[in-house]
Amino acid sequence: MHPHLNPGPKTILGLSLLWIALSVPASSAAQSALAPASAGALKSMSLDVAVTDKSGKPAAGLAQGDFTLLDNGQPVKLSSFQATDSAANAVAFLVFDAVNVTVNDVANERIAVAKYLRQNGGKLPMPISILVFTNKGITSQIPASTDGNDLAAKVDALTGNFPTITDDAGTNGTQERYDVSVNTFMTMVHAAKAIPGKKEIIWLGHGWPMLENLNPQMVMKIEQHVFDSLVEALNQMREEHLTLYTAEMGAPDETTYRYQSYVKGVKAAKKTNYSNLTVKVLAVDSGGQVLGPDNDLGGQIEKALSDAGNFYTLSFDAPHATAADEYHELKVQLGKSGLIARTSTVYYAQP
Repeated sequence: MHPHLNPGPKTILGLSLLWIALSVPASSAAQSALAPASAGALKSMSLDVAVTDKSGKPAAGLAQGDFTLLDNGQPVKLSSFQATDSAANAVAFLVFDAVNVTVNDVANERIAVAKYLRQNGGKLPMPISILVFTNKGITSQIPASTDGNDLAAKVDALTGNFPTITDDAGTNGTQERYDVSVNTFMTMVHAAKAIPGKKEIIWLGHGWPMLENLNPQMVMKIEQHVFDSLVEALNQMREEHLTLYTAEMGAPDETTYRYQSYVKGVKAAKKTNYSNLTVKVLAVDSGGQVLGPDNDLGGQIEKALSDAGNFYTLSFDAPHATAADEYHELKVQLGKSGLIARTSTVYYAQP
């Protein structure tokens, strides 16, 4: 078995995200600043950069001169710069993953999410939509709203409606969970094209299996399949101003930090592993964060949402590619000490 990694937005998710795009309008200025890149060869590109101090507090008031952007280690000239200090033109999606965690884990997440939504009198900093992911894909969605009390009541009503995780035994079951998870995530990335402005996906739980223990003998066709989806996911997330986060309850174990071995970037299909296309790796590579595990799920969500209301957009002219899927490593350096910058770590240029 191998993942079928090129689904289009054919589920209800595509339709519901389109509804959100119509119901959560962005200002014309924001739509211009965060417009997706045009199809074809990459020329002008933009990056969303979250900057915080070491405690995680957003750093406001920075100017263009405080940023140096490196493309494959070489400084590039910025063609435009914009600071955003409001989440008015952003939307977030909280994803309950009922495929890769236990029913009890989902129940505990539901309680913690409802508690977070009700705090501050139910006033949310930005529109939030709730998605439920099962082994059939996204099976339900609570439309985006800034009314936390209303969302919390609807989350409470989900009690008992979560199907169990995929129950196939052994290797095939693990592979199936990987496949349906990647397919669903790619569908979400495709559907995000319909939504203007800044988008965040906050994936609840540890995500889909890395398939490390299976030690799969990946033939060339499968390597290319996974690599193509990785290129598509990272390029589209950057172009669509979509950032991924994971938020997880519980305590760390021996598997918690294994993803760190795969965030260095993949330069070619022959160097691709199933683990390169897993949720924690994609979160880091998109400029997001792996949050938790701990018992403060609401605090993790709050930290993710703060990025959508405090970030900087850097634009530059990308060099011409000499080959398809040409690997480019990105890094942002800051002129002020004590600050941390997070942005897309890689893009793949096309000739």
